[in-house]
Amino acid sequence: MKSKSEYFGYSDKLPPEERDIFMWLCQELSAITGKWDFFITLFGNEGNIVLFNELAPVSFHIIEESIRNDLILSIYRLSEPSTSHGKSSKANLSLLLLAEKYSSDSKIASLTIQFKAECKPIRQYRNKRIGHNDLAQKLDPKNNPLKRLGRNTFDKPIDTATKILQQIIAKHDNVDIRFTPIAVRGGADQLLFYLKEARNLHKEYFDKE
Repeated sequence: MKSKSEYFGYSDKLPPEERDIFMWLCQELSAITGKWDFFITLFGNEGNIVLFNELAPVSFHIIEESIRNDLILSIYRLSEPSTSHGKSSKANLSLLLLAEKYSSDSKIASLTIQFKAECKPIRQYRNKRIGHNDLAQKLDPKNNPLKRLGRNTFDKPIDTATKILQQIIAKHDNVDIRFTPIAVRGGADQLLFYLKEARNLHKEYFDKE
């Protein structure tokens, strides 16, 4: 079993009460970044969409929708208020929980305001289409429009969240923490390779007949 010091995002230079929060936020953001990179590699290219429609359109539509919804929920959780108010007040593992501890840092405070603004369309989409089935939006979308979630809708909050965590760690430790996805066996590129090979073999087989 790994010790905490081996986990991505752990730094003993951070104040003790922040170490685990920072570490888990790093891992949350790392997972989001990896899924977003996977999603864009697959669905951010028109040629790939043509390929998917040739091979298994329904399957890839389900995959696309499932990953997008998962990303929306993940970013939503990252942008939650530090505390949820209900019958009992509970702290949330969110970026705002950690950022509040640095409210006196003008750079972090500014980035936090920017992050919250960038997450607004994602939070609205989650509230009206995923977390709830908003009746007015469903029955009368023309008068209750939802902002289209384009590539920038995801790129911007992910980039800003990265900057916030980098700014926080820079105050305590001389490390360059990055969330760039690494190439892994069985990732999106390899999946695309095998799909293209399958299409080519399929064409060769039927061309011989």
